[in-house]
Amino acid sequence: MSWKVLLERWSHQGNKRPGSFRIQGFAVHWAMAALVLTATLFGCYAWLNKTVTLVVDGKETRVKTFSRTVGSVLKGNEVALLDKDQVTPPVDASLKKGMVISVKRALDANISLDERVLQVRTQSQTVSDLLKEYAINLGPDDEVKPEAGTPVVQGMSILV
Repeated sequence: MSWKVLLERWSHQGNKRPGSFRIQGFAVHWAMAALVLTATLFGCYAWLNKTVTLVVDGKETRVKTFSRTVGSVLKGNEVALLDKDQVTPPVDASLKKGMVISVKRALDANISLDERVLQVRTQSQTVSDLLKEYAINLGPDDEVKPEAGTPVVQGMSILV
């Protein structure tokens, strides 16, 4: 008996049409490949998708993201950073699931000094700290309004 006859008998056993066994085997292979691909894609999605908490000036928001760094999360959520704004962890830090990202905005203030007005941004807590930050040294006869121990607030004007 030749190989051709044996192969034809084997491939036709239990099948209604010639070659259907090969077609079914081919379909099973494709179905398995599709299943493996789907499982791999789902695994990658689950691994790359992160939920983090974004806190901007005390307002908390939970964010789902595929971003890799803190900076890309801020950019993706349209959080623009200005001079002296503080971000914790740093913007170039790698993102991890469950991470809390805090943004504390700097405050704008005006310092009137010797007929000049300096527009400044600061994280300082008191007027005294703000003056030190900008290297403004007070002499014994200098006066400050509001007083040096006064807390800094947004838009504050300080007269020296």
